[in-house]
Amino acid sequence: MQCLKCGHVAEDGKRFCPKCGESLAEAARIEAEKLEQARLLLEEERKAALLDQEQPAEIRPPQRELWRQRLWDDRRGRLLSILVLIALTIGPILGGVYHARQLRNRAEATRSFIAAIDALTFPTSSATWDQLVKLVQIGADVNAPNTEGTMKGFSLLSVAILTNDSTPQALNLINLMLDRSANVYARNVDGSTPLDIAASRSAAIISMMLAHGAAVNETLIFSAADGTDPQAIDVLIQHHAA
Repeated sequence: MQCLKCGHVAEDGKRFCPKCGESLAEAARIEAEKLEQARLLLEEERKAALLDQEQPAEIRPPQRELWRQRLWDDRRGRLLSILVLIALTIGPILGGVYHARQLRNRAEATRSFIAAIDALTFPTSSATWDQLVKLVQIGADVNAPNTEGTMKGFSLLSVAILTNDSTPQALNLINLMLDRSANVYARNVDGSTPLDIAASRSAAIISMMLAHGAAVNETLIFSAADGTDPQAIDVLIQHHAA
């Protein structure tokens, strides 16, 4: 009989599995039930054959049809069990392949995103901003380390803010990066953060960051005071007062 725990086939008469030690009582019960079902099936077949021989010819066809239907139901049940087993076996494999493909696509999108954002110039065409948005939408990691190019050591969000030309397409990219949990507190190589840069450059971007939960402190207000957008300090003060 076969152990229900490890699948090892043990000799008849064994009480415990010689491989894992599991009790074989339940396995013995199930095997006995299968044997009993097989015996009953053979008994029904024998009785049907006897009836087929004893009864008149006009009565035999319905009984033969009933027996064929019983055989078909049994085969259909076995076929269904096989199909379920195949689905349970292949399903996880296909899921693993899909997951691996998703990871590969995200990695490729991230590499393309880093290369494209590092190559930004001022001003930037709307098509370039749209391309960056599409890369983020298909899974580019907005917090991936920026280890190459002229902006090496600056977070990707910082680079997007520094090259921002205040067009709707540029602001759309930055807002999307914030939606994808871009870190506004990530330290750049010069010690600044995306939040510091936004406070000194753009009231629109600092408003986005505040809407995504960024915290305001006095240092940030001083950065805005020394910045190029006078409206940024008003935004920070109003938010801090609230």
